[in-house]
Amino acid sequence: MAFLFEPADERPTEAEVADFEREIGFCLPPAYRAFLLTHNGGKFPHLVSVTAPAGTASDVIWYLEFYGRAEPPVGGFEDRFRLNNLYCLGRSWRDPIRDLREVYKVSLDWAQPRELLPIGHDPGNNQYFLCLSGRRAGAILLAGEAYAEKYYNEQFAAITPDDYALLAENFEAFLDGLSWCAHRLEPVAPPERVSHPTQGQVLAWLRSDNSDTQIAGLRAIPRREFDIDRFWSEFPHLLGAGAVDVRWLAADLLLKNADSKDIGAFVPHLEALFDDLSNPSWLRSAKGDGFALGRVARRAVAQYCVHHHMPDRLRDLIAQGGRAAADALSALRSAADPNLIIPLLPVLAQAQRLPEARLRQSAATALAHLHWLNRSWGQLRELVLSDDEAVRLGAIGQLDDLAEAGRDDDVAPLVPDLLAFFGQREASFKSTREAAARVLAWLVMNKQPSKKDALGLSHVDIPQSFVLNGVDLLAIPEIKIQLEEP
Repeated sequence: MAFLFEPADERPTEAEVADFEREIGFCLPPAYRAFLLTHNGGKFPHLVSVTAPAGTASDVIWYLEFYGRAEPPVGGFEDRFRLNNLYCLGRSWRDPIRDLREVYKVSLDWAQPRELLPIGHDPGNNQYFLCLSGRRAGAILLAGEAYAEKYYNEQFAAITPDDYALLAENFEAFLDGLSWCAHRLEPVAPPERVSHPTQGQVLAWLRSDNSDTQIAGLRAIPRREFDIDRFWSEFPHLLGAGAVDVRWLAADLLLKNADSKDIGAFVPHLEALFDDLSNPSWLRSAKGDGFALGRVARRAVAQYCVHHHMPDRLRDLIAQGGRAAADALSALRSAADPNLIIPLLPVLAQAQRLPEARLRQSAATALAHLHWLNRSWGQLRELVLSDDEAVRLGAIGQLDDLAEAGRDDDVAPLVPDLLAFFGQREASFKSTREAAARVLAWLVMNKQPSKKDALGLSHVDIPQSFVLNGVDLLAIPEIKIQLEEP
C-alpha cells in the first residue's frame, strides 16, 4: 500500500471514525477502517508531471489504474479503471470534492442505496462504492446499466447493491490491483486540473475542439449551478458534435431545463436527433433505445411543447406511436393547464385501446392528471377501477405522485378504492396491490414527524399502527413492506 501513496497530512482519530460509523449507521470493514486511520485518502496528486521519455516532445502524466474486469461489464470500460482520488475523513477537511461525508450525502441524492459508501472516483467522476451491508458486504462496486435503467425510469425505491457491477471482492483486493500508469499529456490543458471552474473556463471548454473537454464543460454546468442560458450560444454546435457523448449531454441538459427555460431556439436541432439511436459511452451496452440520444431529444421537445402549450405538436408525437408517443404522454404529467390536455382527448382514448401496455398506462396517467386538474373524482375513480391493469396502474401512478408531494386531501376521495384492492388476492391484481400500497405508505409517512440525523438527512419513525378509514394500514403486508424498505 505504501508504495502507491504516502499517508495524508491530516488523519482521523479512532473516535472520529467511530462517530462517522454511527452517523451512517454501518460499521466499516476492518481493512478500510485501518486505511482511514493510517492513510486517510492518502497524498494523492491526480496529475504528477514527470520528465518525458527520450524522443518525445511533451510531458506525460501518471494515474493510478486498476487492472481487472467488472462483472457484469460496465459500458465504456474493459479491463482498466482509472482512480483519480480517494476520499478523506476529517471535519476540518476543506475540499468537499474529497470529503467522505459530503460525497456520501450527494450519493443519496442520486438514489444510491444507503449501504453503498463512495470511497473514490475516476476522472469522469464515476464513483467506486464500498458495500457496507448485505450479501455483497465488503465488495467494491460500480454503477452500471441496471442502476442507470432504474434511476432514469425513477424506480428509486427498487435500487439495491445487486444492481451494481462487482469490481473487487474486498478493499484489500482493490488496493492490490492498483498500479501507476503513464499517459501522454493532451495538448489542451485537462479540465481535471480545475476543481471549481468559473463560467469563463466552462465557456472555453465548450468551445474546444476536444470532445473530452466539451464533456467536462457540459458536466460542470449543473454541478456548479450555472445559469444555463449563459451558454446558449454554444448549444447548436454541441448538439451537432461528432461525439455522441457530447450530443447526449447537451440534449440531456436541455431536457432538464425545458420546464423552466425557453429552449425553443434548439427545437430544430433536437428534432434532427430524433432518429439517432446511439447510446452514450457509459451506456453503450444498454439494450434497446431506452437511453438513446433520440429519446432524450424527443423528451426535451415534448416537455417544451407542454410548457409552451403546443397540443398540435404533442398530437403529432403521440400519433407516431412507440417511444415517441410514450415520451409525449409522459410529458403531459407536468401540465398545469387542463386546456392543454382537453384537445388531446381523442388521441388519448385511442392510445388506451392500443396493444402496448406501456402506452395504455401512459395515456391513463395523462387522463388521470387531467381529471385531477379538474377535480373530477368520479372520472378518476373510473380509471382506478378499470378492468385493464395498465389503465389501473397509470391512474394509481398519478395518485402516487400526489401522495409523494404531500397532497393527502387530493388522494383521500380514492382511499376506499385503494383499500378495496387488498381484498383482491388474485395474481392479476398483484401489481395493482403493490402500486396502491406505495400510495398508502406515503399517506402514513406524511403524518409522521421528521427528524434530522448527524448527516442532515430527514428520517421518520414507522408507527406501530396507522388507522385510516377504519383500517389499520400497518396490518396490510404490502404496505408494511413498503414502509420497511430502506
